[in-house]
Amino acid sequence: MTDNLPETQSNILIYQSEDGQTRIDVQLIDETVWLTQKLMAELFQKNVRTINEHIKNIYSEGELVPEATIR
Repeated sequence: MTDNLPETQSNILIYQSEDGQTRIDVQLIDETVWLTQKLMAELFQKNVRTINEHIKNIYSEGELVPEATIR
């Protein structure tokens, strides 16, 4: 992955949708899974705008803070 995440040893998770076409690369850092918004959209088979809306709601409700979840 080249999405400005720190270089570490990565684990790879392969996720297949019902049609067998989705592949997801996952990076683990300190037991936390990091995905780009694009990869989250692919994993959940949603549009990136939908993922962005959920993230915005998570921040506005105070469930998480951007500093802890964005790199």
